[in-house]
Amino acid sequence: MVALSFWLGVLQLRFLRAVPDLRIFFGVFLSVAAVLLEEISFRRYPGWSTRTTRTYGVLENLGYRQTLALFKVKRSWISCAAAPDLGRMEREGVPGCRREARRLTGRPSRPGSS
Repeated sequence: MVALSFWLGVLQLRFLRAVPDLRIFFGVFLSVAAVLLEEISFRRYPGWSTRTTRTYGVLENLGYRQTLALFKVKRSWISCAAAPDLGRMEREGVPGCRREARRLTGRPSRPGSS
């Protein structure tokens, strides 16, 4: 949508350059804030320093999320393009489930079954 706005001349080049920076900065801020709040509240990372948690928060947003997004787009494209026939799935049920349902409720697990 942003690229289309730029192409139509509605968006200035300066703003177009700021959008990815703001998105990454906001992602870093949310990740670091979440980890720091969790550390302050629950002491979940006792051996880690604040600098370590900030570093991991920054690294997560500078490559990891983008790589995952590319993998997801690629897999979605492959799934949509191939459209494999998965065939018919036979239901097997969970062993002992009907017996447990009868025991708990005192009635058959399905209408019409005994």
